[in-house]
Amino acid sequence: MIEKNRKENRSRTRVTGLLVAVGLLLFATVCPAWAHDHINSGARSEAQGSALYFPNGDRYSTAQGWVCFLDKQDVTSGWSFTDGVTFGSLPGTVSTGGPVMGHAAFGAFLELEFVDLKGPKGGTLAVWQRDEEFGTLTALLELTTGGSPKGQRIPLTESDGSPAADPYGHIHGREFWVDKPGLYVLRVRLVDSSTHGLNQGPIHSPSTILPLYLQAENTLQVERNEAGGLRLTYAVRGHETWAVEESPSVGVDAVWTEVHRAGGSTAGFLASWEPEVGLTPCFYRLRQVTGF
Repeated sequence: MIEKNRKENRSRTRVTGLLVAVGLLLFATVCPAWAHDHINSGARSEAQGSALYFPNGDRYSTAQGWVCFLDKQDVTSGWSFTDGVTFGSLPGTVSTGGPVMGHAAFGAFLELEFVDLKGPKGGTLAVWQRDEEFGTLTALLELTTGGSPKGQRIPLTESDGSPAADPYGHIHGREFWVDKPGLYVLRVRLVDSSTHGLNQGPIHSPSTILPLYLQAENTLQVERNEAGGLRLTYAVRGHETWAVEESPSVGVDAVWTEVHRAGGSTAGFLASWEPEVGLTPCFYRLRQVTGF
């Protein structure tokens, strides 16, 4: 068992779930806000065959621990969590706000390709386009955890596809929805679907894959670590602090002790903690301590 030597802070607390050490997860409903961000798209150069890339993609990659939080919505369509995610293509002309270094070649038509999705078993992600004037939604694509999207794409460039067209695009109103709470890993890449390159093919080669964390609700995930022990993982939203607590029992008389705490960042990130595993059953829960 873990030594219980931290004083419990009960100011502004909010409990979100319980976790048995062997893997039973109980959910509650908590959905804090997430600041809107933009992920840019461009090319290494304008030359034939040069690769597309995400100029600021490293900031949002799972390697950095950045997390996109999806907020719970009161809707009847069956999708429980949503937030706007904007992918844009850098402008090449003054009229579109450029030129910005790193834009794709003129005539290129950039699209975002969905490679695969990992997350809660049976979970589904859908991308919708919201009409900003009328508020209506149009389905763009749908994929499930563990399934193959089979090259499903959404356009990023807003041009007519002509050979000299600016590759710029900045389309708001696209919403990513999931139907189950938990942590998702969405992998995407950029492709050029134009036919203005060599032998009527694309100008640019595809980008490397960008993996992104999507978090629906505050949940506590359990998995085996490399040594065969347990690793507890949870996402922390910016300006908030969360704590993992443990107890040998559950119920109104249960005594909970804080064993791990994470927070103090202006952006969302992924935190993890590895408990010592003993023979005595132990329960864990995730609790919001405060904003910082």
